Amino acid sequence: MQQSKEALGWTWNFGDGSGDIKTTAYSETHTYTSIGTFLVTLIAIDSNTCNVSDTVYKNITVQNNESYLDFRYDKTNRADCNSLSFDFFNTSTAPSPARPFKDSSFVWVFSDNPTPVVTSPVGQSDTHSFPAPGTYNVSLILVDTGYCNYPDTLTKQLFIAANVKAQFETPAIGCAPYTAVINNTSIAGQQYYWDFGDGGPGSTDRTPAPHFYPNPGTYTISLKVVDSTTCNIVDSTQETITLQGKPTPVFDFTPLPPVPNTPTVFTNSSIGGIRYEWIFGDGSSTVKLTMEQLVQKLGGGGLVDLREWT
Repeated sequence: MQQSKEALGWTWNFGDGSGDIKTTAYSETHTYTSIGTFLVTLIAIDSNTCNVSDTVYKNITVQNNESYLDFRYDKTNRADCNSLSFDFFNTSTAPSPARPFKDSSFVWVFSDNPTPVVTSPVGQSDTHSFPAPGTYNVSLILVDTGYCNYPDTLTKQLFIAANVKAQFETPAIGCAPYTAVINNTSIAGQQYYWDFGDGGPGSTDRTPAPHFYPNPGTYTISLKVVDSTTCNIVDSTQETITLQGKPTPVFDFTPLPPVPNTPTVFTNSSIGGIRYEWIFGDGSSTVKLTMEQLVQKLGGGGLVDLREWT
């Protein structure tokens, strides 16, 4: 009955003196405040069944010996620019008081070959060769059940290439206030240094959070990328974005008032536009890319509409 969700209710006892918990919910969360081995009891109850209830017991061991996972990597032969062979060092820390790691406490998993590989002892290196430049995930997995955070996993994304190349994409124009969304398309890279050109704080994220520009202006966004595993190590690039204020359509016309059978001269005094659409009340319209005067012989009275784009 414990294996199905068809019971009408459950009674849990977590073996730590907290007492019985009766519930109709299928799952339950419990926090232990001390270490030790505890007998967990689950009673499933359904009065519509022949046996009415069924009980299962399981031991759970709570420890405070969490290990801290970390690793670093470096190119096996830095003199060979085209080599894609890397050394990986398990730098994980055992809990204090020390419970030494075994040689079999960890495994590596590389996204280009998902078969787990047992690591060398902590501090020693394991070599892996990637098949081609690209983006790969490398995971260090704790497989030793003697630690309370088993089976913890640390995954790092590696950007593998012979040379680092800084590059990114973002729209070149916009209307202030403006939020710039930046897509980092750099090749390789371990550290990233962004300057958004507005005097404010930069960023060290690979892909920075959208950056807000409150005012019109021209801003130069700069990116420096560092990757010590590449031959050139550092590369930089920059892009300029131009932010205009929101356009304000303004025009006047002569003669005023309009005179029948006399062309009307429209003068465009708009602010911040690069494209203008005139829509006249007689059904005619025209699009202009400059603020030149417009002479129009209207077929009758009506509303004149000027629409402006940046």
